Amino acid sequence: MHRKFTSRSGLSLLELLVSLALLALIGAGLSGAFGLGAQLWRRTDVLGQYSQEIALRSQLRRYLSQTLPPTRLTPFDNPFSGRSDGFSFVTLAETPFAPNAAAMRMNVTLEGDTLLLETELLNDDAAVVESWTDMLVGNVGELTVDYYSDDGNWHKHWSDDTSLPHLIRIRISEGSKPGWPEFTVRPRL
Repeated sequence: MHRKFTSRSGLSLLELLVSLALLALIGAGLSGAFGLGAQLWRRTDVLGQYSQEIALRSQLRRYLSQTLPPTRLTPFDNPFSGRSDGFSFVTLAETPFAPNAAAMRMNVTLEGDTLLLETELLNDDAAVVESWTDMLVGNVGELTVDYYSDDGNWHKHWSDDTSLPHLIRIRISEGSKPGWPEFTVRPRL
């Protein structure tokens, strides 16, 4: 006797369930990837709106870390002064956008609800060659600038003509545009 083999058509219930489970896993993975992509797109869009302000923060950090110490003999007066609502300092940091400048005087000031960075390019005689003002952060609710000294305490003002503070800390209340995390920098000592 010969047995006749017949081909079966269709899927068994188990095969159908396995294929549906695999499709569900693939769908969940794609859904998560698209959600992450949309979130990154929104964040990139927000960062793009504030890219100049964020870049200025980075430059401010670099310039503060290269602050001119008061003990160095230069033609520039008042290399560093600090107030509770801002500060000013002179830096000899290299400036690719102004190769002929001998130094820069930077002023961080609060005007209304905007924290501004005023830049003055100085020549060898300490005369202002060029100046401009940029916005660091807007919608400032409350600004606190503190200066850490040798005595191990934070102070609201810095008027020591013989040294720089060990640390400078800028804190802004939540709600600023762009958001401002606590900003602490160590000037050159």
